[in-house]
Amino acid sequence: MDDVASKNARICKAAFTSIVAEVIRSGQWNCLKGRTELAQHTTAPAFGWDYSYPLPSDCARIVKVNGTLNDADPGDAFEIEGRSLLTNADIAQVQYIKEDHDTAAWDALLTAAVVCRLAAEIATPIRDDNGDKAHNLMREYRADKLPMAQMKDMAERKPIRRNPAAESRFIQSRISSTNG
Repeated sequence: MDDVASKNARICKAAFTSIVAEVIRSGQWNCLKGRTELAQHTTAPAFGWDYSYPLPSDCARIVKVNGTLNDADPGDAFEIEGRSLLTNADIAQVQYIKEDHDTAAWDALLTAAVVCRLAAEIATPIRDDNGDKAHNLMREYRADKLPMAQMKDMAERKPIRRNPAAESRFIQSRISSTNG
């Protein structure tokens, strides 16, 4: 891709960074996970949240904050605003997906997904055709390459099982109640 004399290399190089960023943001790739404790910004948000933390410079997306998943998991609430994490928690230990363009660090299925997506993006400009090849490659990416890579990657994680009864203040109060 460093061959600037080649039209195809220029097309590929122009699309590579944005395609990699898109595919990396689309999954929770184990090969790209990082963990860190964020330092607080010196000023608090104007309203709505108590604390603000700058995201790591290589952060593509947040997976967990203080053990809370980035979806309907109960725990510390948070919001991403620009390149900052906003929360009411006085510490921010995050697990995140790194935007790492070093393909040597990638899982083989992630690499295959990026290659297929990149091929779909550059097929029409390189082939100078009506877009049939690009359409077929995009369909292959969405129906096969990306789902397979995400499925295999998810199989390498075992979620922490929670016992809702043990965590319920209502149930614990009933158990420890002296009222009979």
